[in-house]
Amino acid sequence: MKSLNVSFVTILITCLTICLVLTGCGTNNNPYGHYSDNEMIGFVNTVNEQEEFISLDISEWKKRHEKGANTDTIGYSFTAHISPNTLIRTQDGDTVTWKDIKNGQKVQIIPVATDAFNGEPEELLILSMPKEEVYKRKGLLASKKESYRTIVMHAQGTVLYDDTVFRKEVPQAYKGGISWLTYDSNYVIDFMREFEIESLPVIMIFDSQKLIYKTDNIEDVSKFFGSQ
Repeated sequence: MKSLNVSFVTILITCLTICLVLTGCGTNNNPYGHYSDNEMIGFVNTVNEQEEFISLDISEWKKRHEKGANTDTIGYSFTAHISPNTLIRTQDGDTVTWKDIKNGQKVQIIPVATDAFNGEPEELLILSMPKEEVYKRKGLLASKKESYRTIVMHAQGTVLYDDTVFRKEVPQAYKGGISWLTYDSNYVIDFMREFEIESLPVIMIFDSQKLIYKTDNIEDVSKFFGSQ
């Protein structure tokens, strides 16, 4: 009887191992599998009205069939050349002008392009994005509960506190992650307005869901982490 139990356990472990290897049923299984083959999705990187093109990051859509932990190592872009024949509209059917197109917006490219195609799509459909998705894509939120992510947002070329200063003054900030973000007034969410920021640079601290603290003084950040 004992021999049968051991054999059963061995078979069960073998089956689970095969499942993990062949179908990737670990925690990193097919992270972009929610994308559809017939709905090509990208995120706006660059809007160039003068040269009439929009550059889109299509990395997630391209990796929709990939499994495993290495899906973020390669990026893919798509250049959509816009002509008077290209229809750009929202999900509600409203026509969009160049001034309405923001960096970071989610866009469906119609029709689906081949790998070699960087040309003129028939249509660009601007898709809605919940704030949480925008925050996550911009790397604002902490990766887990009871953790904090520090964001130093600054204007172009005006970084007040750099990596060296933070490592010396607030090394605790690196536990949950820290990054420097250049303010983009043409982003899909205006973060200065969103977080009621009066001037730059500003230091913001986020938990896994929202902004919980902001200041322009690194000493305040040190006190915040010291109180946790």
